[in-house]
Amino acid sequence: MTRPSIDRALLLLNQLAWLLEGLGFTFKMPEMGESLIKLVFQATGTSIAFLIKEDVERYERELRPDEKDKDPLYIWDRWRYRETGRLRLMISEFHPEGVQKSWGDGKNTRLENKLADAAPGFVVCAQGKHAHDLEWAAQQRRWEEEARLRREAEERKRKEDERRGILFAAAKNWSEAEALKAFRGACEARLRSTTANGVLTKEQDGWLRWVDLVVAEKNPISAGFLRRLEQTDNSAS
Repeated sequence: MTRPSIDRALLLLNQLAWLLEGLGFTFKMPEMGESLIKLVFQATGTSIAFLIKEDVERYERELRPDEKDKDPLYIWDRWRYRETGRLRLMISEFHPEGVQKSWGDGKNTRLENKLADAAPGFVVCAQGKHAHDLEWAAQQRRWEEEARLRREAEERKRKEDERRGILFAAAKNWSEAEALKAFRGACEARLRSTTANGVLTKEQDGWLRWVDLVVAEKNPISAGFLRRLEQTDNSAS
């Protein structure tokens, strides 16, 4: 906005404010940490961003002789801009699509005479933005619900995999314990067959007792693998 257009722009804003307030809008002062006044449609609580700006014209400056053979992309300052004095009112919202959001000075009609037609467009945009916000919030909730269900399914799978892993490990330990137990029996039979009257020596007996401890530790059943289920069964009875 150039200085000669500021006073006119302020008058336009004042005129627009009266029109918008009549249509149910209010201007909300900045809250803590904010810097901009908000235009809020009271019926939905939707804020609408807009601006009044001055159109500018872009023209290419006359190139120097040494620049005429250069690629224009490498002449960074070849464009100049001039003020036009033409003002434009713009609603800076994407939603809803396909509705008019820009009004400006024309050849025969100034922006002042278009404000009455432009003001209802703010209502359309506020309602459209509100509808989009509701749909977006609903979509967010759907995504969050899908994510929650996915996390729960992953957690169930993780727990099931962990439970199966414990079971398979226990079964493996039990199988190894049974093999150790059978091996221990074979060892005892061998030792008794090689001593007088089948009586074990103190060392042999101590070693077999140690093997018994190893088997008991290895066997998940004797090591308490089913303790929780046994306690549950006992409490039920």
